[in-house]
Amino acid sequence: MRITGTFVNTVPGDIPAANWGYEEWDRELELMKRIGIDTLILLRTGWKEWLCYPSKYLQAKMDCFESLYDYLKMYLSLCEKHGLRLFVGTYNSNHDWLSASYDVDYEAEIIMKSAKEMWDNYGSSPAFGGWYMTQEISRKESFRVIELWQKVAPYCKEISNGLPILISPGMAGVKSGNVHPRMAVTLEEHRSDWDWIFGQISGIVDIVAFQDGHVSFKELENFLAINSELAAKHGIECWTNAESFSRDIGSTNFPPIAWEKLIMKLEAAKRTGHSKAITYEFTPFMSPNGNYPAGKYLLERYCEYYEILYKNKVQEKEMA
Repeated sequence: MRITGTFVNTVPGDIPAANWGYEEWDRELELMKRIGIDTLILLRTGWKEWLCYPSKYLQAKMDCFESLYDYLKMYLSLCEKHGLRLFVGTYNSNHDWLSASYDVDYEAEIIMKSAKEMWDNYGSSPAFGGWYMTQEISRKESFRVIELWQKVAPYCKEISNGLPILISPGMAGVKSGNVHPRMAVTLEEHRSDWDWIFGQISGIVDIVAFQDGHVSFKELENFLAINSELAAKHGIECWTNAESFSRDIGSTNFPPIAWEKLIMKLEAAKRTGHSKAITYEFTPFMSPNGNYPAGKYLLERYCEYYEILYKNKVQEKEMA
């Protein structure tokens, strides 16, 4: 199963900044297109006080810093040029939704007003292909996020004439944060939680792409089968988010994954009926232009396996 979508991110969190502008991203999207990527997901348009577009609303409401460059406009322009669609990530305040003080109405208002601002300013672009809800939950205990989505997702669909809503949750497995192996979710616990969650967001969220890196490799296919089964039950399209970084080396150091592991995950998703594979994230972990030298070789091995001829003469010279 080939990767046909990727996250992109210009508001750094745990991944080093690329510090690219239009020319560098133009080259990158041209490469993505050649290997079969047709979908970009902008991870977030804002996080805490940082923004990737000039939002007058968030600067005033959340005391955000002024964005010196309009990355949202740039991505939409480049997606138009290269024939890709862009899912636009919502603003994320980073307030703890597991805290009793989390105010769903307050958070929803911020997200909806910033989404309306984005749609009014950028919605005319034919590359604006959907919305991405930035909250990454894994269990039923995050019910406040479900309440948030029930408010925000229908609003985003309404103002954008029905554009699809995408989420990319985690799975609370042995690699999920600081979870002790004995505390990791079981298959039946995962099934129970997500059967309930999907029941709450059916008709609101259109696409789910579970992050595949939190569970052990031996359990992964069973988890993927449950994801596919439950999504079909509740009328939600099921993608896989095949992480192209490794969670097996340290807790915060995320280098490119071993290529055999990436292929294993993609083929497991294919066998379990997933309709599309996206990755977090192509540029730092698979691109020859990214932050990690090993990314070049991950792309080489991936393309060899799937028999993708992606190099033009310029790239052959650059990668020699």
